[in-house]
Amino acid sequence: MQMMGAAWRRWRTEIKAQSYDPNTPLDELVSIRPIPQKLTLEVWEALCHYWNTNEALLDEAVRRRLQDKPEGTQPTEMHEDAFRL
Repeated sequence: MQMMGAAWRRWRTEIKAQSYDPNTPLDELVSIRPIPQKLTLEVWEALCHYWNTNEALLDEAVRRRLQDKPEGTQPTEMHEDAFRL
């Protein structure tokens, strides 16, 4: 089961890297045709919503953590910290 979970996460990460752009509006992402990696429409929509929600949550966590840090702190440092929450 652990191997299946790891394979699923790797596959999902590859699809996100190839097909998902956080700067593209969600409605445009969902309407991409053909759907990447031969996913079903339902799975593609669910993944887009999931990634979009997590991007927003991560961005908010980074913003909050940057408020308490000295000016010049890099957002990438905060992204790493936000994943540890």
